[in-house]
Amino acid sequence: MAFCTKCGKQNAPTAKYCTGCGEELVTKTDQLVQPALIAKKKSTANKKLNIGVIVSLSLLAVAAGVYFIFFYKSKKPEEKNVIANTEKAAIPPPADTTAVYEQPPKTVSEAVPLNPQIQDSQSSITQTEVDNVSQILKKFYQCENDEDISCLLDHYDYPLSRYYQLYNVSYEDLHKLFTESFNEKLSYHFIAIKWEYSTVQKSGDGYKAVLYADYNFVRQKEPGENRSRSIQVIIFMNSNYMITDIYEN
Repeated sequence: MAFCTKCGKQNAPTAKYCTGCGEELVTKTDQLVQPALIAKKKSTANKKLNIGVIVSLSLLAVAAGVYFIFFYKSKKPEEKNVIANTEKAAIPPPADTTAVYEQPPKTVSEAVPLNPQIQDSQSSITQTEVDNVSQILKKFYQCENDEDISCLLDHYDYPLSRYYQLYNVSYEDLHKLFTESFNEKLSYHFIAIKWEYSTVQKSGDGYKAVLYADYNFVRQKEPGENRSRSIQVIIFMNSNYMITDIYEN
């Protein structure tokens, strides 16, 4: 039997319309199928909506890409350079890690007269001799710091009795040694004499000077490393103020 959902009248099972009010009758089968159809329609509608959203977003992305390409290509070269330079300016330059060291000026300080040692009256040194030795040594170390080989060689009496660890040194030997030292071994060197602590005295017919100094140098194989050490140099000169011996104590 089929009951009308509107007026409640009982109708024949095969009846499609209510005999009481004329309302369309819904069978149990229709009651089960109808919700499924409604759900299916909703699912189909949602899928269509999702597809529409995806298509819309894709079209927007394509439009944005076309606009960017057209906009950038239409820029003048100078405008592109401005943009590129602005982007580069935003990136800070790398820090400079190069080792930096200060080098003293290549000039010998004004020589003060060397202090004469206490001596007996028979071998006393005059002030003139002290002044002469001081001025000769000032010029000698100026030549050394200037790496003036010719000037340096003019201060020696050949053959030298001793040049540091070498003995009986000729002009040619010393010239070769200076050339190798200045051109191949050292990229920089400077000797600062401490005149106020240095001394001079008579030695036979000549003179003996004891010099205290700071020696700064940079080796060519170690260009970024500045080295420094204190030295004591012994120099013997003949009566003509020519160097006959020089070595470190």
